[in-house]
Amino acid sequence: MASRARSLRPPSRRWRRRIHRHAGHTFRTVQDPDMSWDDARRAEWEANVFASALLMPREAIPRAWKEIADPEGMAAFFQVSQQAMTFRLDNLGLLE
Repeated sequence: MASRARSLRPPSRRWRRRIHRHAGHTFRTVQDPDMSWDDARRAEWEANVFASALLMPREAIPRAWKEIADPEGMAAFFQVSQQAMTFRLDNLGLLE
């Protein structure tokens, strides 16, 4: 019974990010299977951008920021790491 309850828990923040990054890699690889090393580095960046957009949507972040206004609270709300949230907030110009 305990193992069944464990399987019903939502995935951890790290696991969610990993799933979304891999999805980004999958979409990128399907589009261009003949990538060079430089393309692979770009694909990594694109996968991170994809995961950030999926887990922390551009439209939702400013609305939540008005209510929460704290990177740690925002990370908990969106179930991502504080580092990922801080990076996203900075990219959206909300930490200035």
